[in-house]
Amino acid sequence: MKVCEAIPFKKFKEKIRIVKELERRYKNASIEIHENFVIIQF
Repeated sequence: MKVCEAIPFKKFKEKIRIVKELERRYKNASIEIHENFVIIQF
C-alpha cells in the first residue's frame, strides 16, 4: 500500500527545505514536484 501526500509551497527555497526534510524522514520514498506541490509516495 502506498501513501501519497501533497505538500504545497510558495517559494523555491521553501520547496528545497521541504524536500530535504522529507528525504531525511522517509529514506526510500519517491518525491516528485508538480507546479506548486511536492508529492511524496511512501
